[in-house]
Amino acid sequence: MSSYSFRVTTGGQTIDYGGLVVSDGGATVTNDGMTIASTTANKDVLKVTSSSTGFTQSALNLIATSTSYTAYNLIEAGTASTNKFTVRGDGLTTIASGGLIVTTGGATFTAGGVMVTSGGATVNAGGLKVNAGGLKVREGGVTIEDSTDNATVLKVLSDYSGAYKNGTTLLVEANGAATGNRHKFYLFKARYDADGTPTSVFSITSEPKTQVDSGGLTVVGGQTISSGGLNVSAGGLRVSAGGVTVYGDVNIPAEQLNSNGVTSTGTITGTSTVMGGSITAAAGVMTVQGVSSTAAITAADTATSFWSAGSMTSSSGALTVLGVSSTATVSGTDVWMTGSITASAGVMTVAGVSST
Repeated sequence: MSSYSFRVTTGGQTIDYGGLVVSDGGATVTNDGMTIASTTANKDVLKVTSSSTGFTQSALNLIATSTSYTAYNLIEAGTASTNKFTVRGDGLTTIASGGLIVTTGGATFTAGGVMVTSGGATVNAGGLKVNAGGLKVREGGVTIEDSTDNATVLKVLSDYSGAYKNGTTLLVEANGAATGNRHKFYLFKARYDADGTPTSVFSITSEPKTQVDSGGLTVVGGQTISSGGLNVSAGGLRVSAGGVTVYGDVNIPAEQLNSNGVTSTGTITGTSTVMGGSITAAAGVMTVQGVSSTAAITAADTATSFWSAGSMTSSSGALTVLGVSSTATVSGTDVWMTGSITASAGVMTVAGVSST
């Protein structure tokens, strides 16, 4: 008796009605493959079901023995004219249209990473977290926007708790060289009212220059200028407490120096120096050309500290001087001396003398 219970050696086998049920032993096609076609609109063309509750194998197992992995597809799905989804022999999976939706569980890439060649990537919820490798944007820049009230739009944190050596929490660089005032670009710029009339507050340019465009600058802990000095182009300089100590010269090339309580170990010069109070030389010599004062001018050492190379004139009122030494004329509408008047040499001419 033949070992075959049912065998077709030629011509094939056609079942017109009722279908084919294999209760045991399965079905094996050893050559030429299998084609399953259906004209029914509401039936699955191929349905593979494992009804065992202890099933541990594969519901669908696709195997190809060829080692030319890039020359064939393990899965090819699409319409009659267009492929929509393919899995190549080396595992490369291509979704030609429609995209990919992962509703739960997320997606994990253990190697090779993820590459988006067009269309970008959009994260609608949950944000984006990079645990290792960092984040680099090669072209197009980065725009971070937030419409939440009281939110921190960008936070840069180095959470290393050890001795932080030679590191930089935030580094802004440009390959371009310093440009001076021509063709300058900005390393950093801060503005407000961006959706109205953008107003610059603070900027760092390629000149190179750090510029505060509005609002001023408040410094706690002092400020040190190591070169270039301090240039005030408008508004002047005002010290509300602590005074001003100058260890070199104060040079005023034009206009006026208006001061109330100036202390200097060097020279204070200017075309016009106006003092609201008195001028006092605590020690040494005070040399002044063209003095105009509404208050007293005093010196601690009157015998040697107050010296005039030219004339001393009181335009109105009395000019009171204790211990006068002059090589020129001492004149005034009212000159009053508490002691004697002596001419050490030459002639002393006095008009209208009144003496007690």
